Amino acid sequence: MTAVATQSGPVRWMRRYETVYVLRPDVSKEEAEKVAERLREIVERFDGKLTLVDNWGKRRTSYVIRHMGKKYTRGIYVLVQYVGAGGLVQELERHFRMLDEVMRFLTVKLEDMVDPATVEVDPEDLAFLPVEDEGDDEEPEMPHRLAVLAAAGVTVDQLKAQAEAEAAEAEAEAEAAEGESGEQEAEATDAEGGEATQAEGDSEEGA
Repeated sequence: MTAVATQSGPVRWMRRYETVYVLRPDVSKEEAEKVAERLREIVERFDGKLTLVDNWGKRRTSYVIRHMGKKYTRGIYVLVQYVGAGGLVQELERHFRMLDEVMRFLTVKLEDMVDPATVEVDPEDLAFLPVEDEGDDEEPEMPHRLAVLAAAGVTVDQLKAQAEAEAAEAEAEAEAAEGESGEQEAEATDAEGGEATQAEGDSEEGA
């Protein structure tokens, strides 16, 4: 993104992102804090700004997650929002891949052209709360379906591909149905033509 000059100086536009990461359900408080601290360091190093931290606690996953040779049906969900630019997301996800505590993660872009100087942050919204157990039967509630996607290991591109495949299949079925209807109409027309020809032949024989 390019900087735009204003009376107070150039504006370095950033983007607003939202990331959900899922920790192993057996991580300790210290391990969860290590991941949170790594996230803070990366955001600060890239001159970004952390705007929201929402720890959803330990929840059931939508699918079985295979991670480091084990299968998990629960995970600790953490949602974070931040503004940044210049490879922040790529660096953050690179570290997530290296951290054994993180089983899944997913990031979406929420907004373009954000002036970080105008972003207000409530310090209370940035607290990484201790890990809590929210119950075995409760699945994560979320504003953007990120938790379900992250737990399932499904990417946005995979969802798009699935939707396109389903649309193509529906279109093929519609074309097939239309073709069958056309064949039936053609058969009916041929049958009517045959009956008319036979009737004319019978009439000529009677004459």
